[in-house]
Order: sequence, then C-alpha cells, then structure tokens
Amino acid sequence: MTKPAYLFDLVEQMYAAPANVVGWLRLSNAWQECNDQAARAHVMQQLAAAAFNDHQAEVLRLTFLADYARQQVYLEGALAHALAIEPPNADQLVALATQGWVSALEVCADHASFIASLLSMGFPAVLRQLTQMAENAVPADFPRRQISRLERVTVVVPCLGSQLHPPSVMAENQWRLLAQLGLKIQLVSCQELQAPEPHMFRGGGSKFEFPPPDVNHWAASLPQGSLLGLNDPHYRLQARWADMFRHIAAFDPDVVLMVGLYSPLAAVLHALRPVVGLNVFAFAPLAPLDVWLAPSADAKLETICWPETALPVVHHHPFRIRGAAAAGRLSRNSFNLRRDELVWLSSGGRLAHEISEEWADMVNAILAGHPEIRWLLAGTETVPERLRAAFPGQIRAVGVTEGLGDLIRMADIYVNPPRVGGGFSVAEAMAAGLAVVSLAGGDGGDKVGEWAYTNLEQYRDGLVALCNSAAARRTMGAALQQRFRQQLDVEAGGPSLLAAMHKAIAVAAPRLAVPQ
Repeated sequence: MTKPAYLFDLVEQMYAAPANVVGWLRLSNAWQECNDQAARAHVMQQLAAAAFNDHQAEVLRLTFLADYARQQVYLEGALAHALAIEPPNADQLVALATQGWVSALEVCADHASFIASLLSMGFPAVLRQLTQMAENAVPADFPRRQISRLERVTVVVPCLGSQLHPPSVMAENQWRLLAQLGLKIQLVSCQELQAPEPHMFRGGGSKFEFPPPDVNHWAASLPQGSLLGLNDPHYRLQARWADMFRHIAAFDPDVVLMVGLYSPLAAVLHALRPVVGLNVFAFAPLAPLDVWLAPSADAKLETICWPETALPVVHHHPFRIRGAAAAGRLSRNSFNLRRDELVWLSSGGRLAHEISEEWADMVNAILAGHPEIRWLLAGTETVPERLRAAFPGQIRAVGVTEGLGDLIRMADIYVNPPRVGGGFSVAEAMAAGLAVVSLAGGDGGDKVGEWAYTNLEQYRDGLVALCNSAAARRTMGAALQQRFRQQLDVEAGGPSLLAAMHKAIAVAAPRLAVPQ
C-alpha cells in the first residue's frame, strides 16, 4: 500500500522531469496502490490545475487524468498536444487514438454519441496525419493504374486477432465470399491499432489487450493460393507500413477491401486503387472510400466521413455474419441449469465498462422479481459490480469461450445492453431463433431492425413480457431468424459483394486516370 507522503513525493519527482514517461508510470502505479482517498483527490486536483510548457509533458499529464478522472476532455487535449509534436510520432498517435476509441466504446450507448466523441477528440486530424506519414512508405514501383478487369482483391484488416474477434471473423466471412466468386485473395494486416509498448506513450495505467492473431487458423481458412501478410506490432508503424506496401505492390490488386473502423494503410491505397469499405459498426469506416458496404438500405453517411474527398457510394450489403455453430460441448447440464429455469445470455469482453448504472438498476429489479432467471455472461471472467443477483447463482460469468453457439442454443433470451457494439453476437442469436432485447441506435438495434426498443422503458417492458411468455419468445425468435436469413446471412452476399467491387472500379476510374 502506498503512503500519501510517497505519492506526494512522486508528484514532485514528476514535476522535475514532466516529459519523462517513467516518472508518470511510477506515479500511476503508486496511485493505484494508495487507498487514501483524500491523498488521491489532492493529487488529482493538483494535476488538473497544472500545465506544462511542453507538448510531450502535457500528453502524459492529460492521459494520466483521463485514466483516473474518467473524463474524455483530457483525451481530447492529449491528442491535440500529440498532433503538435514535431516531428510527429505515428506510434504515439496510434496509442492515444486506440485509447480514445476504446474509452468512447465504454461510455457511449449508441452510434451518435460514439461518433460525436470521436469528432470531439479530433479523429479526422489524427487520421490525416497518420495517412500522410504512411504515404512516405509507398515504394516507387507501386503506381496507380486504371482497372479493366477484376481478378485480384487485397483485404486490409487494421487488426487481425483470433477466431473469437468479431472484426476478424467479419473479414473472414467476406474473403470467403470473394474466393467463392473465383477471385484471388491477399489478406494483409499491419496491426495498425497497436503501437509498440503503448504504455510508454501514456501517463496513466490504462491497458487494452488486443487478441493475438491466430495465424494458423487464418492461414488454413484462406483459399489455396491466397497470400497472407501480417506484421509484428513490436515494430514501429512506419516500418510495418513500408513492409506491407511492398507485399501489396507485388500482388498488384485490382480492388482493395478494407474491413474495420480505420486504417492509414487503406487510406493511402485509395490514391492507387479502388477501395470498398466495411465497418464492424453500422456506420461508414473512417477512411476515404469509393463504395461503402452499408448494413441497411436507408443508411446515412455520417459527418465523420473522410474530409476533402468525394463521399463514397452507399451500397446496401447487410450480408456479413454466419450463425454460430453449435459445438455440442456445453449444455444446461454443464451449468446445473434446470429445464424450468429461464436463461438469459449476454456476451462481450467490455461488459463491465459498457453497463450503465441506469440499465443495471433496471435489470436488477427484474431479477429480483423473477427467481427463475439464470443469467450467463459470456466473454467476461467476473460479474460486473453494477449487477446484483437477487438469488444465489442467478448471475454467472462464464468467461471467453468458443462455445457461444452452445450457449445461444441453451438460452431463452439474448439480453443486449445499450451500447455501440454487440451486433455480431445479436446476429448469431437471431440465426438460432432466439428472442433478443436490444435498444435502437447501436449495432444490436441495427441488426434486429423493427424489433429494437426505442427507449429504456420499452426495453424493460419488452424484456418482462418475454420473461412471462414462452409464446412471445417463440414468435420473436422465429421472426428474427427469418430476418437473419433474408438480410444478414453472409452466404447470400456473393452477388452483392461482386456488384460493389465493380461499382468501386467505375467510381474510381476518373481519379485513377489522373497521372501521379
């Protein structure tokens, strides 16, 4: 346990060298180990009132405050100072940008607030700077060219993870479609969302671990003859970009498919080839695109679209998810669940951060009135503090598991908290014919469409009604399963994806006709 006197002394040491990250990390560790709330409050007040005449020192001060005061305004300031540092540091910008969007996911309940958060943090300026730095890595023998035939597609994934990582699986679903269409595939990832030693660019103690890439799985899932390019995130970003551009130039793609939130690599490729974009969230990627694969027919382009480029063509392509396969390893018996117990299921690696106090109070009240409910939380090892079981064993954290398909099939209701994401697991529940409760405005609501609830009062009433009626659960489950088959199942997406590729070629033709 840290004594207040030592905490105060570390603050003084930090003041002597405010641009030294080691001092801030020592302060951060001591802060976490100090139980004296008055001492912690004094340090926070002192640091909030301080200001250093050095951009690097300000980045470290503001990221410390962002971690422990949990206020986005500090991250906004940190990113602004990072942009002012000369020469710019791509690794630091990526470390801070990742901290920014991850923290926004934890506090935002819908797409509108998430996009507003990214805008307030200056994401367009950050991504412009990263793209300019990536442009310097393009080899001279990689010229732009007009496309006359569609034969080769490079799939760019900003961060390739494991087979339990929804963005990676979404990319896999699309490259399988491309292969079925007879196209040659190159899969590349610079792991652009990861900086080497990211904690060395921040003053606080926040950590976000990306799932390590399952190279064997992805290599096996690619069609025979496909190419896989994957960079080690321990290398600096500019070295990764240079290496990957050489691989892409050698493959010489006709079209680029970017799958993710943003990618400086893909942004640079837009000047050289037609680019199609698919976001894991139900809004357009933060990248210059020729065609956006939109999840719904009435999808609107948000103001966060890439500045100073023509808006992409919106192409309705909801086909992006496969139903979760049942492995047959887990059943109700695995958790000592009786047939007469009502099983809720929720899934997500950030549930502890995404669950709001208002929503938690609402579901806690429902649990108290329904002793027959058993709630399984997949993707987390511990039950979030805000959730309180009214009866022993009512809420269980089952951790990260490959058996989500089994859990879905033993559940009665999929309960999706109000959040930006969650659409992948919602769609998998729909595929299995499970009733789903989800609020409109996020990925989950986008997937269930007209079955989404518009406010928490409707959400509560709908959840209670489903708890009280097996017939209502069957009716909703059947309707959502039909919606999945008609509008979400990736197996139906081949013609749509091919049309989007040709549309991108046509849109990009005037741009690519201009000499470099």
